Amino acid sequence: MGSRDAGKRATQVEGWAHQFMNFDRRLVPAAGAVLAGAGLIATASPLHLIGAVAFVLGVAIVGLTAPDYALLAILVLFPVHPLAARVARFDFGVTGSALLVFSAWKEVALVTVLGSELVRHVSTHPDWQTIRARLQIVDVSAAALAALLVLGLALNPTSLALDQFRLWLFPVGAYAAVRLSRLTFRRFLEAAAVGAVAIGAFLIVQSSFLGVGFVLHYWANAGGAVPSSFLANILQGPRGAGTFASPNEAALAMAIWACMLTAAVLVLREWRLWHALALGVVLVALAFTFSRSGDVAAFVGIVALIVVVGRSGGLIRKRRLAWLLVAIIAASSISAGIYIQRGNISLIANTVLTAAGQSDVPDPSMGGHANSLDDALTLMETHPTGVGLGNVGARTDPITGEAQPYIVESYYLTMGVTFGWIGLVWALLLPIAFGLCAARAIRRGMLLSGSALLGATLATAIVSILLPTMAEPQIAMLPWALAAFAVGPLLGERTGEPVPLDVDSR
Repeated sequence: MGSRDAGKRATQVEGWAHQFMNFDRRLVPAAGAVLAGAGLIATASPLHLIGAVAFVLGVAIVGLTAPDYALLAILVLFPVHPLAARVARFDFGVTGSALLVFSAWKEVALVTVLGSELVRHVSTHPDWQTIRARLQIVDVSAAALAALLVLGLALNPTSLALDQFRLWLFPVGAYAAVRLSRLTFRRFLEAAAVGAVAIGAFLIVQSSFLGVGFVLHYWANAGGAVPSSFLANILQGPRGAGTFASPNEAALAMAIWACMLTAAVLVLREWRLWHALALGVVLVALAFTFSRSGDVAAFVGIVALIVVVGRSGGLIRKRRLAWLLVAIIAASSISAGIYIQRGNISLIANTVLTAAGQSDVPDPSMGGHANSLDDALTLMETHPTGVGLGNVGARTDPITGEAQPYIVESYYLTMGVTFGWIGLVWALLLPIAFGLCAARAIRRGMLLSGSALLGATLATAIVSILLPTMAEPQIAMLPWALAAFAVGPLLGERTGEPVPLDVDSR
């Protein structure tokens, strides 16, 4: 009898211990989140450096103990970082080492996520042959970019090159993290929709009501004037950038989010009016960026989505298409009113006349683009192997303040001037790799992530012709992450059953 009671007590103690351990696992990431929040508050206080260290330490704890949530935070919150860093600097006096530590939260989060996921996979999949069997064309593209960056840094080990190495490698790290993670595309889609609406609404307010004073406070150039990227010929008032560093960055992000939301409206079985409303807000915000390339990119991406989803049989109910058209027409009507009020209709007309050589007041933006492209082609002819990593772009060294000597207004030619003809070829092949990945996902029944990637790829490919926006990590990580969701897990945890058209396999 005594031995039986002792056995029961031992079983109870073991059960309590097991429950405590599970509770403890849940408690650690919560404690990390609390530490990060407290550090963020302290960063805004006079204890800048202590607060920044606590913030980054809390982020690292979450990344190690709850990698999927940390990865989601990177994908959703990184677009807020450009303005957040400016607010910390100009409104709370966070400068020097404290600002550098604070700004490192995203890199720390990504490294800890990758480390945590690698440890998990090594412990559960000791046979690494499985990884090689699942490599895809986008994996080859990611590896090729990483190799170019490593070689570029080795040939030019300067501070500017190191900074650019960090920035351009970040999207590849985000791609790898998504491939290794258990984060589902649906969860990312819903979180991204909330972030897109919040940033889009702020962008509308910023461009309409905060005016030039906001731009001067946070984004004034070295001469204390409004940066030219926030202005446009004939346009009245500043272009909207939201939390991004420039309106062109915001425009491409809005175009990508618009494609994601269009896919959600057309494909998902459970109807949510929320997605259509979010799409409307994003499209109106896109209008406030006054980005001509962004408008064209979003239009082409959305039309391609409608065609592909319709032909694939994924458009389950015609009402979805009706609600999509309602959202697009409503947003277009509001945008037309904005364009008329702010002078963008005249801007577009002048752009067309300038292109035809019939404008009395040629658009300086088009002339600047043309001159930049000509200069880039000349540089590629004289430097067929490139001018080197760290020498092309509009960024300055965060430590020394040194500026890059060349600015190229095209992502394709930015890669070409940096790495030579091999860089140009890589940049031209990247959207093809993404497109093949999207087509494969759609054929496998992953219509939601596949169609979203297809639309985002077309939008990105168009914008990259005349803008170097994809050189910014907070933008580039979006199509790279979509590609990772469409490719699927690196090691794979699916059972091989067919996937319904409206449900992403992850």
